[in-house]
Amino acid sequence: MRSKYDEGWKETIRSFFPQFLSFFFPSIAQHIDSSKGFEFLDKELGRISRKGLAGRRVDTLVKAYLKDGKEQWLLIHVVESQGSRVER
Repeated sequence: MRSKYDEGWKETIRSFFPQFLSFFFPSIAQHIDSSKGFEFLDKELGRISRKGLAGRRVDTLVKAYLKDGKEQWLLIHVVESQGSRVER
């Protein structure tokens, strides 16, 4: 079930993707050639999710290029932290 905040998170990741990778996945980011840009593959994600990832929820599929020139697809899943107010 998607929350009302999912689109905000997806847009933030898209807008700051190189920074997102560097902060959360520095060992992966060091191999990515950011100068070639990124392509967010929402339509392809829908097809993959129905076929090969049954039962798994993936938020964003990104096509990137490695520094050696090879194409690499990255599946990004962000788990939203759930919280509730504590009455005192």
